[in-house]
Amino acid sequence: MEGRYLHPRQTAAGVWLFDPEELAQVPQRASKEEAEPEAARAASKRRQRVREGHLVAGIFQMFEAGESLPQIVIATRQQPERVRHLYREWVTSLNEGERQTRERERREQRGF
Repeated sequence: MEGRYLHPRQTAAGVWLFDPEELAQVPQRASKEEAEPEAARAASKRRQRVREGHLVAGIFQMFEAGESLPQIVIATRQQPERVRHLYREWVTSLNEGERQTRERERREQRGF
């Protein structure tokens, strides 16, 4: 339901707050989604992508603000390896990232 019917907002402290009016409608919507399991699974995948996008955007903002690796790991509860990977993405320009992707795809096609 989150991202589809519920639209929480995150406070500066990282706490997610839900709109009480949206929460009041959850029982009706939940019963409808139970009747349509395939639609519910698709909606769940969409919500996961939205949450992931919010997390990555927040981490990019922390990079921009000069936060350290330990500060980001503690604040986001992500593994250091994940934060390092996102840092590499953050420092790579869009053009350079696209070039690297094309090179990797060519190598994979040739079997290297």
